Amino acid sequence: MAIAYAPVAMRRTPSPVGVDRTTTSARRPGGRSRGRVTASPAISEPGLRLTPRGRRAIAVVFAGAVLVALAVIPWRAVADQPAGTIPTGWVTVTVDPGDTLWSLAQAADPGADPRPLIAEIRRVNGLGTSTLQPGQSLAVPVA
Repeated sequence: MAIAYAPVAMRRTPSPVGVDRTTTSARRPGGRSRGRVTASPAISEPGLRLTPRGRRAIAVVFAGAVLVALAVIPWRAVADQPAGTIPTGWVTVTVDPGDTLWSLAQAADPGADPRPLIAEIRRVNGLGTSTLQPGQSLAVPVA
């Protein structure tokens, strides 16, 4: 013998705008209640909602992070090279008498401030001081 359950009544409960929360109450024969059955809401209860302004703010932060990453990656490539290797775009030169790091940096990038390039030449070559010896081999950027 099969027992059939039928919905008895439809009732609306207060819910946030745009959410349909219709409930039905099913009864068994004999008057015993089976409990409430609730439809799942289309949108979750109050929580995080992004406004257009919030979406723009997130996009700006994300774009800034991408720009910072793109600015750091080329420097990491030079810094991560093993000692004794010459970076791409650099050549090895032999120091002549009278050569200085300043003159080598100016020859590599005329018209620019040579100080950042001097620091890079010192770092790549592992120089502790700015003193050069004639006959010494140095890696310098291609002019």
